[in-house]
Amino acid sequence: MGRPPKARELYDELRTLEAKAKTACRRTGQKYSRRDVARLAGGRGSSLDRRLGEWLHEEWDNAKTPASNSSEQLIAVVRLWSEWAGERCDESRWRTLLDEAQLPRTPPRHPEAVLTGAAVLDRLAAAGRQRMVSRWIAAGAEPNDATDCADDLSLGDPRAWWSRLPETGFAVLEGDLGSGKSLSVERLHAADIAAARTDPQAAIPVFLPARQVLADLPRAVEEAATPVGDPALRPVRLVLDGLDELGLTRGEDLLAQARTLAVLHPSWRVIVTTRRGFRLTGVPVDQRHVCPALSLEEADALIARLGGRAGALERVSTEVSQALRRPLFAVIAAALQREDRHLPARQVAFLHALAERGVRLSGAPEPQARRLLTRLAAASLAAGGRAPAAQLGDADSLETLRASRLVVIRGRTVEFALPVLEQYFAGQAVLAGELPDTVLEDPDQLAIWRGGLALAVADGSWDQGSDLIQRIAARWPGAAAWAVHEAVPGPRDLVAADPGDQPLPRLTRAETVRRMQQAWDTWTDRLAPASGVLYSRGGPLTVDARWDDHRLSAQLLPRSGAGTPALQIPFEHRCLERDRRIRPVQPWYGLVAADHEAWPWHWALGLVANRLTDLCTNKDLPLPGCHPHTAERLYLTAKALLGRHERDHAPMPAEDALAVIRARLRRSSTAVRIGHNGRLVTTPAELRHLQETLESGSAVGSDGTLHRPYPEPDCGGEWIWNAYSPPQFHRLACQVLTAAVEIYRALVTAWFPLLHDTLGLTASAAQITGALQVPADPDEPPALLLSLRERIAPGAPLVDLTLVQGDDLLAMPARKLSAANGVGPAGPVSYWARPYTEHSISEPELYGDTPAINYAYAWLHDDLARLHLADPPRWPGGL
Repeated sequence: MGRPPKARELYDELRTLEAKAKTACRRTGQKYSRRDVARLAGGRGSSLDRRLGEWLHEEWDNAKTPASNSSEQLIAVVRLWSEWAGERCDESRWRTLLDEAQLPRTPPRHPEAVLTGAAVLDRLAAAGRQRMVSRWIAAGAEPNDATDCADDLSLGDPRAWWSRLPETGFAVLEGDLGSGKSLSVERLHAADIAAARTDPQAAIPVFLPARQVLADLPRAVEEAATPVGDPALRPVRLVLDGLDELGLTRGEDLLAQARTLAVLHPSWRVIVTTRRGFRLTGVPVDQRHVCPALSLEEADALIARLGGRAGALERVSTEVSQALRRPLFAVIAAALQREDRHLPARQVAFLHALAERGVRLSGAPEPQARRLLTRLAAASLAAGGRAPAAQLGDADSLETLRASRLVVIRGRTVEFALPVLEQYFAGQAVLAGELPDTVLEDPDQLAIWRGGLALAVADGSWDQGSDLIQRIAARWPGAAAWAVHEAVPGPRDLVAADPGDQPLPRLTRAETVRRMQQAWDTWTDRLAPASGVLYSRGGPLTVDARWDDHRLSAQLLPRSGAGTPALQIPFEHRCLERDRRIRPVQPWYGLVAADHEAWPWHWALGLVANRLTDLCTNKDLPLPGCHPHTAERLYLTAKALLGRHERDHAPMPAEDALAVIRARLRRSSTAVRIGHNGRLVTTPAELRHLQETLESGSAVGSDGTLHRPYPEPDCGGEWIWNAYSPPQFHRLACQVLTAAVEIYRALVTAWFPLLHDTLGLTASAAQITGALQVPADPDEPPALLLSLRERIAPGAPLVDLTLVQGDDLLAMPARKLSAANGVGPAGPVSYWARPYTEHSISEPELYGDTPAINYAYAWLHDDLARLHLADPPRWPGGL
C-alpha cells in the first residue's frame, strides 16, 4: 500500500522549515547540526538524531514517515525550527498534518475489541504486576516466589509507614539503591487503580517511568490518562518513577515540570521517586519522604521466605547488614544462600553475584553471555532505556538474554528489569576497555554513561579506576569529580560506622602516600589555575600520611625546590616545627573507605571541594580584566576606605578615593591580604589595579566623581526597596543580573577553563528570564522569579525581566509551562548544565555594594556543588 499524499506534504514542509532554520542560524553566525536540534528538542541524543535522519532522508522513497506516537518529538523539533526561522509555530496544523500522513488503520473485527475503561484499568493493573514480577525475578527470586511477592500487598506498601500520605499535592519519595522505592509506588498505583474501578469519578491512575518521558511531561500525562478518563474533568494520581536515572539536568527539568503540574492542578497528586542524593531544588522538607529500611526482623523474614536461612544479618559487617535491610540485597542474599554460597563483604560484590547468576542461567558460554549483556547496556543507554532487539543479534541471542532473567523483552525492544543492572553491565564494559572513544569526546554521551562510569570506578582495581578517572579528567574534570563522588563513600558516609567494622588497609605507608599524591596532583592540575590559590601559601604541595589502626592521618606540606619527596620530614614533629616552611598547610584525620580502591581520589576531591567552598564564600578570586567586577570592587573599596555607610550611595570625589587607596598602599605594600573595618578584604595587587583604573579616568564621571555602577535611588521610603521607583528598580535588577552573568563567565574562563562545558551558565548560551514583582503594598518586599531558557539569537540580552506591579507572581511559572499557550520546555544543550524549565522565587539582593559579584559567586558555588566540587551553598542565588 502506498503512502497517503499528506505524507509527502509533511516531508516537504519539514525539509523546507529545516532549510529556513539552517539559513537563519548561518545568517547569525551560529553552527547548525541535527545533533544539536535533537538535544534542544528534548530527545535523548542519538535516538532523536537518528529519527531526524530517517524522517528527512535526501530521497523521498527512502524517508520514513513519522509515526503518530512520535508527535511530541516532532512538535518539539518544529517548535525549535520555527523559533530559529522567526516564524509562528501552528502546532494544531502540524498535528493534523501528521495524523493525515498516517496509513489508515484497519478497523477492529469485533466491536468488543475496543477497550472499555474497565479493560484499560485491567491492562494497567496487569502491566504494574508484570513490572513487579520482573523486578523480583531479576533480583534473584524464583518465578513462583516472585509472583507470590508481587501479589502480597503487605510487601512494600508505603501506607504502613507513610502516615501522612497526601491525597493531593506533590511529594518526593527518596531512597538508597535497592530500598524498594519502585515497589512502594507500584503499591500506590495499584491502590489508585482499585479505587478507579469502583468509582467512575475517582482519580485517574497514571504510572510513568521517567526515562520514557521524552519531552513534555504534561503531554505525556494527558496521553496516558485519556484512555481512562478526561484529565480536564477528573483528578490524576501521577507516579513518576526514577527521576535520578535521567541525569542531572533532565531530572531537574522533569522535577520542575512535575511540581508545576501540582500547582496547576490542586486536585491532583504527583509523587516522584529518586535515589537519595539527587538535587531536589526548591522542594520543601515537608514534601520529601525517605523510603525506610527494613527492620532486622523484616529482612530476616524476607530472606527466609525466598529460601535463605534465618539469621543472615548475624556476624556480618555494618555495611553488609545495612545493605541486607534493603529488599534488593535481601533477595540477592536469599538466592546466594539457596546455592550455599557465602554473602559478599561489599555492596558491589552483591551485584557481581547477581550478574554471575544471570550469566549462568543464560545457558550460553560465559564470554558470550557477558558480551550480550554489555552490548545490551550500551544499546539501552543510547536508546534511553529500551534497546531495539535487532541490535542484539538473532533469535538465539534474544533467548540467551531472556534465560538470564535479568532482562524484559517487550515486542521488538529489550531492557534490563532493574536500572542498576544496566549501570552494572555498562561499568563492566568500561572495565573491559569497551567504552567507545566518542563517549570521552562528548559531555552529553559521558552523562548518559555516568552510572556505568561510577560503578567502574567503584569496582575496578586502583590502576583501572585511576586510568579511567584520569582519562575523563583530562577533558571533563567536573564529570570525573561527579563519578568519583558517586562511586566511593566519603568520610561523611562513614560517620556512623564502627571503626572496627572498617577493613584494615592493605597498603604500605609508601604506597598509600603515592596514591594520595597522584590523586591530589591530578585534581589540582585539572582544576588550575583556581587550584593554585586553594591555600594562601601558593605552590605545589606534598602529601604525607600514615595509618593509625583503621584511621588515616594525613597532611599537605609545601614543597621545597623542585619537589620534596613524601616521608622525608619526620611525621611526628611536623605540627611542632617552628620552621613554617615545613609546617603543614592542611592536616586531616579520619576514616576512609579502604575497601574501595579509588578512596584516595575521593579523599583528595574532598579537600579540593572544601577549599573551593571557602573561595566561593569569601569571593577571593581576582578578575582585573572584567569591567563589572572592577567597577563593583572599586566602589566597595572607595566607600570602605572613606568610611561611607553601606547604604550611602551618594557620589564620591574621585580624587578622595584615589588618595585613600594610595595611602593604604603605602602602609600595606608588602602585606599578603589587607582587611578594613570588617567590610573590605583586598590585596596590594588589587589596590594597584584600582589605582590605575582611577588614574586612567575610565571609572570617573564627567563631574569628577565616582558613582555607583547601577541606577541610584530616585525616591524615599521607610524600607530600602522604597528608595527606588518601580521602573528604576527594574533597571537596577536587569543591570545587576546582567553584570552577574558576565562576572560568572569571566570567573569560569579565567579560573576554571576545563569546567567550561560542565558548568551551568557556560555550558550553554542561556538567558535569564522571569519577572520582578513590586507589590502595591509598600511594606511588602519585592520578589524575583528567575528561570533559564535557551538564548536563541546571539544578540539577545543576557537578562530579560518583566516588571510586574501588584500581580500574583506565584502564577507566573504556571502560565509559563501551561500547555494551553503552546509553549513547552526547551531542552538544555548540556546534560551537566542547569535545567531550562526551573523556576525560583526569591527576594532580590540588589542593595549592597557588590550585588553582581554576590550573585555570580552564588551561582558558581551552586554549579560546583552540582558536580561535587563544593559543598552546597546556603544561598544559591535565586536561580
